[in-house]
Amino acid sequence: MTPIERSPERDAAIRAALPIAAAEGWTEASLRAAVAATGGDPALAPSLFPRGPVGAIEAWSDLADREMEAAAAEDPAFPGLRSAGRIRRLVELRLSAAGPHKAALRRALALRAARAPPAPRDAGKRRNPVPWPCSRAFPN
Repeated sequence: MTPIERSPERDAAIRAALPIAAAEGWTEASLRAAVAATGGDPALAPSLFPRGPVGAIEAWSDLADREMEAAAAEDPAFPGLRSAGRIRRLVELRLSAAGPHKAALRRALALRAARAPPAPRDAGKRRNPVPWPCSRAFPN
């Protein structure tokens, strides 16, 4: 996966897109409206998000990661936490930041799920048709 290009204009457009995407969904039109809301030319939306709404969602995830890291760096108790405590605190920071944008997050997850590749036909099926107790009693 190629690294996500970062810019202040893209970050501002993502922040402006959150309330729009919550109401209208993650679409090309909502991205153009977000760029216009930041004072930019809506025609620049494809240059900020060349992969369209999916790229905008990935850019939002990257922005949320950076904001989470910055919040953890400002937390004076964070360096003293053990690994499990650090992970718990990072999840808390991420969820608290996503809370106000729950509808935009829901629509983003729905779009990502709709574009996910289908699962293999044999997903979840056991390779060995013999039940576990029998295979333990009569090993090959």
